[in-house]
Amino acid sequence: MRFHKPDKFGDDLNDVRASVRYVNQHKKPTFGFEEGRIFNGYRFVYPLSDEQGKHLGSVEVSMSLLAFKEAFETDAKHIDFLLSKSTIQNKVFKDQQSNYQVSALSDVFYIQKTLEAFNLNDPHAHAAAQKKIYQVLANDQSLIAKLNALEPLVSIKWLGLTPYSVKFMPLLNDFTQKTVGYTVIFSKSNYFSVYWVFHSAVSLGIIVLSMLFALALFFNKNARIARSKTEQLERLNKKINDINHLLDSIINGTDDKIFYKDKHSTYLGCNESFAKGFNLTPAALVGKTDFDLFPEKIAEGFRKDDSNVLKSNKPNSLYEEVTFPYADKGYFLTQKIPFIYDDKQDVGLLGIARDITELHEAQIKLEALSYTDDLTGLFNRKAYNKNLTKAFATLSRYQTPFSMIMLDIDDFKKINDTYGHDVGDKVLVLIAETLTLQVRENDFFFELGEKSLLFYCPAPA
Repeated sequence: MRFHKPDKFGDDLNDVRASVRYVNQHKKPTFGFEEGRIFNGYRFVYPLSDEQGKHLGSVEVSMSLLAFKEAFETDAKHIDFLLSKSTIQNKVFKDQQSNYQVSALSDVFYIQKTLEAFNLNDPHAHAAAQKKIYQVLANDQSLIAKLNALEPLVSIKWLGLTPYSVKFMPLLNDFTQKTVGYTVIFSKSNYFSVYWVFHSAVSLGIIVLSMLFALALFFNKNARIARSKTEQLERLNKKINDINHLLDSIINGTDDKIFYKDKHSTYLGCNESFAKGFNLTPAALVGKTDFDLFPEKIAEGFRKDDSNVLKSNKPNSLYEEVTFPYADKGYFLTQKIPFIYDDKQDVGLLGIARDITELHEAQIKLEALSYTDDLTGLFNRKAYNKNLTKAFATLSRYQTPFSMIMLDIDDFKKINDTYGHDVGDKVLVLIAETLTLQVRENDFFFELGEKSLLFYCPAPA
């Protein structure tokens, strides 16, 4: 927790911190990611005022990038935050730039040393792969050139026989909307983007080999040679079947939903995870369109996205809220990638949808925490401002009445002075619980001060 008071103690951050400047100018709370003069993090900044309402400055509660990494990194995914070299040089104090080091990925990006130290002792299963993944990426000059543009990028890299999906998501300063670096997430990937192309090539190979074998039988009357050819073909078919089995294991061994369509957006195939959402087999989905599977409005949106990828012939990433007929509603990060699926050079698209519902809900929970008081669980002043603004707007437009009651705890200072603040806190919690039990579910209490509460009722009390 850090307090900022303008024009005092040399701690006026208005020129370097857009969040502090916003709160001091508008007297309203704000929150989001922001780089700092020393370290970076997700900041929650609130205005401070005295009992007469005079603005004194601001207070900041921060969640460091290391705390975010520890909270959300799992065995399934690795998270890093990289800042551009220009951001470090222009924003961080010269004597504090030693807190950063050049990223193993590229010398145009820096990583905070606290994050790098955590990576060295990272307890998760992917920790051993982290350094090797960056080495592979660093050798891809075309990828590094694209990263310099600070645009979204997805790449698939192999370590031995294990594929990894690496996502580079631009890191925005939420208060200036300026891109300052990347959030990097990588995880094991169990899909193979040329799956359908390989199957087509294998099928064509079987046909060609079968024709050659038939010709050999026709022109060669030697039974021994014929048997030898048969045995060779059987061994080759076994190898092909083994490869097909391996590819099926890869594409069906992931929870990601994978599908591929032709140039008319008709499904050519999918994996079991995608088909499960419709209570169908992958084979049953072949030949269908989104209009056969989803409501018309949703299907029209998917068709529009498909058309944009096919026209531009470039990959596209989408954040989607999707409800499958036989699955719960979820939030997905979907990549749609153009690929050639037949010998006519027709271009279709490969879709890979990753469920990010857990990350989305974590973000919602973080936002909810900023609207409640940690001690009493009552809504705070930020929630009061939001709800009352909405209530007055509804009253102005629809003449919908509502009620408010201001409550003040008498002699609360005597409780703190006599028994101590711990007892005072227990009194506040007991009062909050008692009041909450006496009202309806759609009524709210807001804590406006240490001993001041506001009761809000959406209809006349």
